[in-house]
Amino acid sequence: MKQVLFRNWLCNVHLGKYHNGRSALRLTDAVNNAPIATCTINEPLHQYPTKDNWVLIKNYSENKGIYKALLDAGVIEPMMDINQDESHHVILCEIPTDVYNKLEENKTFNG
Repeated sequence: MKQVLFRNWLCNVHLGKYHNGRSALRLTDAVNNAPIATCTINEPLHQYPTKDNWVLIKNYSENKGIYKALLDAGVIEPMMDINQDESHHVILCEIPTDVYNKLEENKTFNG
């Protein structure tokens, strides 16, 4: 199980899918498995084409700082800033193949 430190929580990273097939990431508390955050957002596929290991990271509001936590833990690699507005910062990222494969083995939710 891949883990990240987000704010004061040591978290497990979980891979899932939204209804349209876009990949999603969620964090749960590593101690009690309580939900901490949904790291991603879902946008229409025609607006942002996707591959299985591409995710749109939500780095604003209650998720501010989640991008750096995931990046520092090696869960994601940046591809392109979608919106750099401070109130709505979204980054298109790729989950490295080895990390994606490990997360895929333990897929735990559907968005």
